[in-house]
Amino acid sequence: MSIPGISTVFGGIIFFIGISNFLNKSLWLPSSIKNKSFPSEKLRTALNKGLKWFYFLEKISKPHRFRLITCNKIASKINGFLILFGSILLMIPLGLMPFSNTLPALIILFLSIGIIQKDGIIILLGYFSVLGAFIYFGLFFSTIILAFKKIVESITM
Repeated sequence: MSIPGISTVFGGIIFFIGISNFLNKSLWLPSSIKNKSFPSEKLRTALNKGLKWFYFLEKISKPHRFRLITCNKIASKINGFLILFGSILLMIPLGLMPFSNTLPALIILFLSIGIIQKDGIIILLGYFSVLGAFIYFGLFFSTIILAFKKIVESITM
């Protein structure tokens, strides 16, 4: 269970980053954020904590696998659009629905890492996450619609 509202806020932030990426524009930030400075010790601590994940990523990721989906303008647009799709799913407040944040987060995570690392295998994992999200959300909402129809039928009889 996630903290209510957090995924909506982060989904919105990711959405705007995705829009700028999709349109090949540099990310606009308010000057209050752009000019913000961090104490070097806090930044060093945060970066050191992230190093183990960075080393793990470097072990499993190999650049230039499946160049067709890593170094192609059309694929780049598709990947950007799918990140936007994941961010929209992340913004929808479905806190009581299991995996409602996990699946969109996996879409964003795999596609972002794959794009940064230029690793087509990781991008393919992102595509499979999109497929899984389509199936999962489709089945979930279809079940709700069918249940609602059954309730309406039973009331009107």
